[in-house]
Amino acid sequence: MRFSLTWGIASCVALITVIVPMPLNTAFLGINKADNVLAAFPQIKQWVIAGHSLGGVGAAEYIKGADLTKMKGLLLLASYPASDISALDVAVMSISGSKDLQSTPEKIALNKPKLPTNTQYVVIENANHWQFGSFAPENTLQHGLISPEAQAELAFKKSLEFLSALAP
Repeated sequence: MRFSLTWGIASCVALITVIVPMPLNTAFLGINKADNVLAAFPQIKQWVIAGHSLGGVGAAEYIKGADLTKMKGLLLLASYPASDISALDVAVMSISGSKDLQSTPEKIALNKPKLPTNTQYVVIENANHWQFGSFAPENTLQHGLISPEAQAELAFKKSLEFLSALAP
């Protein structure tokens, strides 16, 4: 997934999820496309932006310049910011895989200082980079992984817990 996800929290029980296609499937080439989503749904008062891999890099860059009265959270999936967003007053969750060969556990740890101190970290054991999305089956052949379905379920569960905690 090389795009960002934007979640709007309408109420405690209603969520809207918007998947924004990005130029050349590369999120940082369309960072401000989230502005169009917010404008299209003015009734949504709280938003969370999310992204996997480079989508997370783009989401983190977007939130730096966002209206934080509307943008309540950032959800990073196998990702970390390219620049320092540690001073932002925003909820952040980082979900990563213990067997990720791209956004390795070491890279996630090295980039912790770039995130707010209240960032929640979730490591899914025996999960890899590619099983956060639907990629070619050969990307799931790494030895000792949980199934793509199990990884998706765990990531979804933790994402919903994060979103639910932000609901008005």
